[in-house]
Parts: sequence; C-alpha cells; structure tokens
Amino acid sequence: MHSSCFCRIVDDPVQYRLRLQTEAVVSILEFCDRGNLMLVSSDALEFKLQKIRDTGHCDQILAFLGAANIFIESNENIESRVETLCNIGFTCYDSLHLVSICRSSGSKIFLTTDDRLLRKARSYINDVKISVANPVNWLMDDQEVIQEF
Repeated sequence: MHSSCFCRIVDDPVQYRLRLQTEAVVSILEFCDRGNLMLVSSDALEFKLQKIRDTGHCDQILAFLGAANIFIESNENIESRVETLCNIGFTCYDSLHLVSICRSSGSKIFLTTDDRLLRKARSYINDVKISVANPVNWLMDDQEVIQEF
C-alpha cells in the first residue's frame, strides 16, 4: 500500500472522493488486522511516512502500519529495476517501494490514491510488473476478496 493510502486516514474528508478512499483504506486495514489480507511494509514506505510534518498524524499513521505482516528492506538486488522506473519518470521513492514490494513479497496488488502514480503505472505495466489500483476501485472490482469476508 502506497503512502498516499495511509495519509488518507488523517486527511480532512471534506470531499466525497476522499471519504470513499478513507473508508476503503480503513476497511482494507481491518481485513489485514484480522489476517484476511496481507499488508506489506518496506523501509522506503516507513521513510516516506516519517517525513510527515505533523508528528501526531505521523504517529497515527505509523501505528496503522504496525498491522503489516511482512517488512521488506531495500537491497542491492533491486537497484537496476529502481533505476529503470526512475528513468521512465517514476519518483525514486515510488520506484523503490514498487520494486521492493513486487520483488520480495509476492504481492499481487499495489494500492494507491495517487492518481499520477496510478496512471503512470498503468502506462508502464510491463515495467512495473505488479497490478496497481485505487483502493476504492479494487474493493469494488475484486468481489472475491469482499465475499470471502
């Protein structure tokens, strides 16, 4: 799950779209907490989240991240893939997080509320090598996940 999803938890849900995304993220985290889904964290994700200026929000988000079942540390083996994604326009953080999650955990989906990242990942699906989706759409489209719970 991308840092944008975790930030939804503390965003002001003034817009209807933000409320939907927040509810989807919280539902997914509840599934993870119950052991129905696996939440993967990485050192790249933790680094990004620790940059949140509001320490109260940062602490709250990192507490949710504590539900992660798997933690991935960056290593030398992923550098070339990260560089490839950076060269086609992904941020270094997004490249590192995507490659870490894809390579090391066997994850099938990477969730984000970042529209630019979502569009770029869909444009370069062969380079990204993992499905990328908005949490709202993923919950609505992946009925087998919802029906199991």
